[in-house]
Amino acid sequence: MGGKVRLALVGCGFMGQAVHLPNFLKARGCEVVAVCELREKLGRAVAERYRIPRYYRSHRDLMDASDIDAAAVITADDLHAPITVDLLSSGKHVLRSGGALKLSSTAMLKDEKNFK
Repeated sequence: MGGKVRLALVGCGFMGQAVHLPNFLKARGCEVVAVCELREKLGRAVAERYRIPRYYRSHRDLMDASDIDAAAVITADDLHAPITVDLLSSGKHVLRSGGALKLSSTAMLKDEKNFK
């Protein structure tokens, strides 16, 4: 990853908009290139408001995007593990908010298979 980290924000709720997104937009080494939000109206509104070029409804839709280096997962805690595992499995770097990540045995096996 040379130059700026091209980041997707996964989750456009209060914490994503009020805390994380403003800081990512100010960071010199970061370029926010996409938002991902299940609530389409909200996701598109955030993308438009902050002039972020792309909107995805599901994190799975951004997994194959070669021009996204990393994702910040700012979702409900119970969604952190499956989203994080999926994104890591696709080769993305992941920053997530919240406490300890609880992975199921299936998720850990998936991690072990993909990260040797």
